[in-house]
Amino acid sequence: MDTYWLSEPLRTVFNHSHNLYIDGGDQAMRYGLGISYNNRDGVMKKSNRDGMGVNIDLIYRKKGLLFSNKASMDLSNSDREPVAFSEFSRANPYYRKRQENGTIPMYLERKTGLYGEDMLNPLYVWNIENTNTTKELALRDNFTMEWTTFDALRLRARLGISKSISKTEAFKSPNHTDFLETEKLKKGSFSSNQNESFSYNGDLNIIFGKIFKNVHQVNFVGGWSFSESRSEASGYSVVGFNDDFHKNPAYSTGFRENQKPTYSKDRRRSTSFFMNLNYSYDNRYLMDFNLRADGTSVFGSNKLFSTTWAVGLAWNVHNEEFIKKLGWINNLKIRGSIGTVGNQNIDPYQFVPSMESVKSTWLDNNNQPITLKQPGLVSGNFTWETVRTLNIGFDLSALKNRLSANFDLFRRDTKDMLTSGSQLPATLGANAPLQNVADLKSTGFELELAWRDQIGKVHYNIGFNLYDYKAYITKFKNNVAGVIRTSDNKTYVEGQRLGEIWGYVTDRLYTVDDFVEGSLDANLKNGTLKDGIPHVEGVKPNPGDMMYKDLDGNGIINAGNETIYDPGDRKIIGNNSLRFQYGINGGLSWNNFSFSFLLQGVGKCDKWLTNDLIFPYYYEFGTIYKHQLDYWTSENTGAFFPRLYETGMRNTNYAANVRAQTKYLTNGAYLRVKNLTLGYTIPQNIISKIGINNLRVYVSAENPFTFDHMPKGLDPAVDSKANGLGYPFMSSYAFGFSISL
Repeated sequence: MDTYWLSEPLRTVFNHSHNLYIDGGDQAMRYGLGISYNNRDGVMKKSNRDGMGVNIDLIYRKKGLLFSNKASMDLSNSDREPVAFSEFSRANPYYRKRQENGTIPMYLERKTGLYGEDMLNPLYVWNIENTNTTKELALRDNFTMEWTTFDALRLRARLGISKSISKTEAFKSPNHTDFLETEKLKKGSFSSNQNESFSYNGDLNIIFGKIFKNVHQVNFVGGWSFSESRSEASGYSVVGFNDDFHKNPAYSTGFRENQKPTYSKDRRRSTSFFMNLNYSYDNRYLMDFNLRADGTSVFGSNKLFSTTWAVGLAWNVHNEEFIKKLGWINNLKIRGSIGTVGNQNIDPYQFVPSMESVKSTWLDNNNQPITLKQPGLVSGNFTWETVRTLNIGFDLSALKNRLSANFDLFRRDTKDMLTSGSQLPATLGANAPLQNVADLKSTGFELELAWRDQIGKVHYNIGFNLYDYKAYITKFKNNVAGVIRTSDNKTYVEGQRLGEIWGYVTDRLYTVDDFVEGSLDANLKNGTLKDGIPHVEGVKPNPGDMMYKDLDGNGIINAGNETIYDPGDRKIIGNNSLRFQYGINGGLSWNNFSFSFLLQGVGKCDKWLTNDLIFPYYYEFGTIYKHQLDYWTSENTGAFFPRLYETGMRNTNYAANVRAQTKYLTNGAYLRVKNLTLGYTIPQNIISKIGINNLRVYVSAENPFTFDHMPKGLDPAVDSKANGLGYPFMSSYAFGFSISL
């Protein structure tokens, strides 16, 4: 039996998009109408998304006045697949999809015993009535008015509004395997969730620009901006359906026990006053100064406003006579800046203690009365996070503008980061409130290089960019004990570099020689270790299990107190920060043909991954992939992977073997071909005869190739928690044309 399960949910799809834009008018009045339609079927069957959009543009000019309005409406409908991709990718190839008579069984395998668990057939759920649909509507309008009083002064006003509504409805058949242990009147479910949002924003600006005596250029922008956003979410879920045909919630038997409809509503407002002053002397020496005051409602009435500033200086070296004499430098600017910005990106109402209504745990006349949970602790004096940035760099173009380069060296200090405040005793029964208790320092650089030239009729260009940074915690008041950050513990310590991976140093696999002679049973288990051989605390190792280095020398492998002062046998073994992120782009054109490409990658990144594709037989119903066949057996003692156990991670020995460690740290560096496009423009002398101004046809490929060190099926760009089984990574190929009349 060699069942290929992925043939059931996957498909190759044909997607298409269509865009039409018509414009016209005269010098005083211009108008435009655009219509678009997009079909985006997913690579999983039964998943799709259709969208339609309409936009209307109007522009009116009269003397010094300009009025502009852009309005748009977007509609979309989407359906989600009824069974997750992971359910098919986890099914073993030795399971049969269908019985000999063609029926689809509910179970692939039945388990019994203390840890017994049934293996369900994903194809069974796939073929019963389960739906998950979403409908979305978005309306936007932006109105701008500009008045040029004279050449040096302009007044501009803008107002934008937006409204969006989305509704998701999901029906799960009473025959779904989720309800196998559910009573008859509670089988099947229907849920409905609706989200509505409304926002408006606008600004008023005064813009001044003038050159005095041909050498003094002054530009000034001052203004006021404002915004408000409101959102409202509601939903409910009901259960108890008789069949797959009557999906209306009116046919349900009611809510689940202790459940009720959900509802939330929030609103936030912000306003800003700002000014920018720019001065240039003889287009050689430049100065820029920004000052702004930002106010927001998310911090409460005590800390409404934050004042930030920035100063920049630049020198156009190419306008100096000694550079002009060189003849090959077209532009060279050396620049530097320092300034601050504020961060208000937090959830609203964090300064307000709130109490949630719940059913009580006691009875009153055989009923559970509604009561309130105790409010959490809040701090009334937390305020804006502030980011101070220092930047120096240069911009260069040379050799008749064929060569260009940009370089920036920066340092960012984030002050007063919001996180949980001072440590509180557990007996308090509440978490510490948000406070401004942490600082972060980031240093890095950005580099861009580009070259463009022509050889005969061939025009070509190539570009390269590189970005890198490191970030360190410079202050953190809420971790006096120095607890090490883990996946379950989100704390930090002063001096910590973000992205640190703590783990054990791999030594080797245990061998028969590590055990007292004659103590192992016939299965090479349950032996007694010789003196001086370390072992993981609480685990009795067997030959083929993983041995770690005993860094603290106490003979026991553990994490100590899990603090930086007592990490036990753990140390920093890697870092999952993305280092040396780069991109390469280029293109060439010859006659009417054109070709372009875009590459993107990461030069260095460590990933600690624990899932089915990394370790063989990771869970009880797991499998062993081709790249995992080198695991320990009594005949393969020099294997790459340790000994396997029947219940996978539920076995303490297996779990100990795959603790974070140096040997199985994955190299997360990669290079991805993001886009390849080949196009051809039809000659003008051909298309002009049929009234067409421009016609171009093209073919393109998105994400056709990735070069990495990951097991096949894992996307190197996702975070360390991904296992490649959630949704397949897509490569797409397109053919299209653009036409203008």
